[in-house]
Amino acid sequence: MHGIPCILEHLCGSRRRPERRARRLFPPLHLEVLGERCLLSTYALTDLGLGIAYGINDAGLVVGGGGPTGAFTWDSIHGRQNLEPFGITDHLSDAFGVSPKGLIVGAAQPFPDSPRHAFLYDHGAVTDLGTFGGALSAARGVNDAGQVVGWAYTDRGLTHAFLWDSQNGLQDLSPDGNPAMAFAINSSGLIAGFTCCDTDGTHAVVWDSMGGMSDIASGGVVTQAFGVNDAGQVVGGHVVNSSNSDAFLYDGGTLTDLGNLGHGVAAALAINDAGIIVGGADARDSFEEHGFVYADGVMTDLNELVPPGSGLTIYQAHGINHTGQIAGVALDRRSFFHAILLNPDDGFAPHGSPDRGLRTALASLTGSRHEAGVPAIAPAPDNPDQRGPAFSLAEFAAETTTQPRPTREAAGLPASLAGPVKGRAGDSSALEWGDDLLER
Repeated sequence: MHGIPCILEHLCGSRRRPERRARRLFPPLHLEVLGERCLLSTYALTDLGLGIAYGINDAGLVVGGGGPTGAFTWDSIHGRQNLEPFGITDHLSDAFGVSPKGLIVGAAQPFPDSPRHAFLYDHGAVTDLGTFGGALSAARGVNDAGQVVGWAYTDRGLTHAFLWDSQNGLQDLSPDGNPAMAFAINSSGLIAGFTCCDTDGTHAVVWDSMGGMSDIASGGVVTQAFGVNDAGQVVGGHVVNSSNSDAFLYDGGTLTDLGNLGHGVAAALAINDAGIIVGGADARDSFEEHGFVYADGVMTDLNELVPPGSGLTIYQAHGINHTGQIAGVALDRRSFFHAILLNPDDGFAPHGSPDRGLRTALASLTGSRHEAGVPAIAPAPDNPDQRGPAFSLAEFAAETTTQPRPTREAAGLPASLAGPVKGRAGDSSALEWGDDLLER
């Protein structure tokens, strides 16, 4: 199994979480209102095959990685197609981001058995973005201007955030020499990511051409940012106490705690221009990871918003476009990862919806939603040991079970930022919350 960077780390040490419980799909709940039966399910789930869907643009083009052939694209006309950015079949390759006009970025092997390099794929034309003198790099986000962000190794083996464009090439966003990663960029060039590693741990930051790098969280809070929309709203995850971490929204200088699905950990991974947020969190009654959607101040487990019977449990939501389509990953009963697309049905009304009262009533039945407005630095719970383990969200890239476990270098895992590569037998990739805390 292999992964790319570790995402959320905790400074209080690692605690192994309890043995995983059996996964299940929640049964559909319903409520009689004015004589009409209203179902909670509001998304149609499309299985895109083995792997992970990392991003989706407004045209519905999905990009991802994993499965037997690595990086792929999917759309409703052509279905799933292998990307093969450097012209070779590379099961370690991933497509991580896609712009509105279809520019695609990711990481792949330029040559057979070589370390992975960041790439830009522009409708058939491929650019190797290189490194800062080290072996590895990965591109995570791209806008229509062709500005690409990600991370790359230096000749000293450190991981530095980068901005790439065709005029200036690879530009180092880590002038202080500290490790950093950039994950997303919006249309105006605002970049979201994090730096590491002083005595306070990682810090969520933004970069722009005018102000350079700005820390968006202060007070020694461990934070990391993963998404940004065109309004400049930034999302990510932050450590609340020794037992749990919450998703956050940063908007206009204010960091708002979005909570979690009831306990444990959560991280917001993407936000669209309507302010709808998606990510992953521990489920309300276990330490299993579930994807969530956050709208109108309410966080909802996506497994409660799809019809039963798919045989899949939504594991994480990685991308959302302006129409509300969500790209992510789900687990089947054998614990294989499947790339998925969620299409909102006619009942989806994320903002100011007339059925908000009904959704709130349903939330009281499920107990799986968390209202916003919690202070960014929440007090410790009365019994922290009941709130779940400290965690990291270890980002993943797919691998079939027929392949041997790759080395850290082959996987593209930054040694300066992540712990050991881990995974369970039978998995098609490795995504473990809580098992890999950031090592320095």
